[in-house]
This record gives sequence, C-alpha cells and structure tokens, in this order.
Amino acid sequence: MLPKHAGPARGRRLLSSSLGLAIRLHRAGAVVWAILFMGLGAVVGALAAGASDMLKDPDVAELLRMFGGETADIADLYLATELGVASVVAAAYGVATILRTRTEEVAGHTEMVLATASTRRRVLGAQGLIAFVGSAVLMALVGVTIGLTSSDAAGPSVGELLGAALARVPAMWVCVALTVLLVGWAPRHAGAVAWTLLVGFLTLGEFGALLELPLWMRDLSPFAHAPTLPGGDVAPLAQLVLIAIAGAVALVGAAGFRRRDIG
Repeated sequence: MLPKHAGPARGRRLLSSSLGLAIRLHRAGAVVWAILFMGLGAVVGALAAGASDMLKDPDVAELLRMFGGETADIADLYLATELGVASVVAAAYGVATILRTRTEEVAGHTEMVLATASTRRRVLGAQGLIAFVGSAVLMALVGVTIGLTSSDAAGPSVGELLGAALARVPAMWVCVALTVLLVGWAPRHAGAVAWTLLVGFLTLGEFGALLELPLWMRDLSPFAHAPTLPGGDVAPLAQLVLIAIAGAVALVGAAGFRRRDIG
C-alpha cells in the first residue's frame, strides 16, 4: 500500500570500508547481545551473596562442582560455573557472526562488495575482527557487571572477575576459528557443522564429568582447558596453546576463503 522510498544517494563514510560495512551489519545485534550479557551479569552478581546458603546441600554442591571444577569456596564455584555458561553463549555470538559471512555470500551481497576495491581478505577479516573482539567484550561486560552488582562484600573484586571472565576467551576463540575454517573450506555445511561442534564442545566440556565420560574425550573440548576462576589456578601454557590453535585454524580458513569460488 505504501510506496518504497529511495535511500540516500550517497552512503555514509562508515560504509566506505569492509570493516565499516561489517559494523553496520552487526551493530544492532551487538547492542542486544551486550544488554543481555549485562543483564546476566546483574542477575549472577545479585545472587552471589546467597550462593553459600543456596548450596549448603552437599549433593547440590557436588553437582555444581562437576560443572565448575575444583575450588574450595562455594561462592567462587558458583561464579566459575556461571562464567563457564556465559563463555559458551559468547562463543555462540562469535559463531553466528562468522556465519553471517556465508549469509551475505548466499544473498549475493559479497559478490557486489568484491566488485569494488574490497578484497576477500578484508571482507572476511572484518567479520572475524568483530567475532573475536566482540565475544571477548561480551565476557568483559559480564565479568564487570557481576563485580559491580555483587552484594557479597567478601567476594572477588571487579578486577578479579574481569580477569576470570577473560580467561575463558581463548577457549571461545577456538570455536570461532573453527567456524572460519568451515566458511573457508566447506561453506555449504558451515552452519550445521559449526553449531554441532559448539553443542558437542558444550556437552564434553561442561557436562562431561556429569556424564562420566572418559578424560580423553572431555579434553577434546576447548572449554575443558579453560581455567576455573575465580578460585582456581591459571595454566598460562594451556592458554597460549588455545590462542595458537585458534590463530592457526583461522588462518587456514582465511586461505580457503581466498581460494574458493564465491557462491
């Protein structure tokens, strides 16, 4: 009933680069994700003080320990478990962001962008930058929000919770990098395989102990190698290995994207 109106004759300067276009595509969704993570952090922080009372039941505490790992303080165990869940959700944001590359390709938009001065490296690199940095920012938001809203004065500080949240980032980046690999070399099946891998890593890393899976199987999940913080210890070598794996896998995926046909 209403006629369509023509858009502006010239685009904004933000759209003059691949990164600017990627920011324009993801900005609305990123704001929603940020609000959700701050809301999650506020809820977790508000419940932190009562965690000890809620988890006095030894059976419940033992169940939570299977998810959060080994730490003496029950409040730290609660926070570590919640940060573990948040890291999986943040990884899902990164996976969805990379898969947007495939969506734009199928819609024919990527072909039009590549008809300009933009290169494949810039197109995929812009999406990857938002995916990797954006997932880390989400974890930073949830860590800071937990610290600011926590009613437990004796609990971890804002800085400690920020560090605990960011310690989960290397494991998340492995999931994002695998999605880059799939988009680069197996684009038609990238979505299905990427989400299957994320669910599999969640099952092995977070529920592996509960399901009594063998240790070697649980170690297949990058989340199984994330430190249990606050309250646990950090293994710098494991973190560096996860970052190295993520970087190498992402580079291989980018090479595939530069070589293959655009659908």
